[in-house]
Amino acid sequence: MSQKHLSRLIELRKQQGYTQEQMAEKLGIQRLAYLKIENGDTALTIQRLYQILAILKLEFKDLFSANYDPSSIQKLVESKKNMVEILREEYERAQNELWERLTKEVELEDGRSEEV
Repeated sequence: MSQKHLSRLIELRKQQGYTQEQMAEKLGIQRLAYLKIENGDTALTIQRLYQILAILKLEFKDLFSANYDPSSIQKLVESKKNMVEILREEYERAQNELWERLTKEVELEDGRSEEV
């Protein structure tokens, strides 16, 4: 892996708030072994790279994107939560409106039945 991509991996790790020791622990290796990976002293296998990306909750393409911003994911999640809340409120409003209409229709039908 190129030094540029290793630097990007380090940057992403730090953005996610992980230390080298934490990463090593999650990977089941010694900190020194993880340090050698980040320094490029140990060849990084595809399997190990995917393990690291999984820990960081990233995809392979994120190594090649300098615009990755974890806060943008949080903003997207919040936006989706807001949309769900708005849809829930609209559903409840429509349901209440329908219930009121049906209740009025039943009351009108009952009134007509009593007249006969």
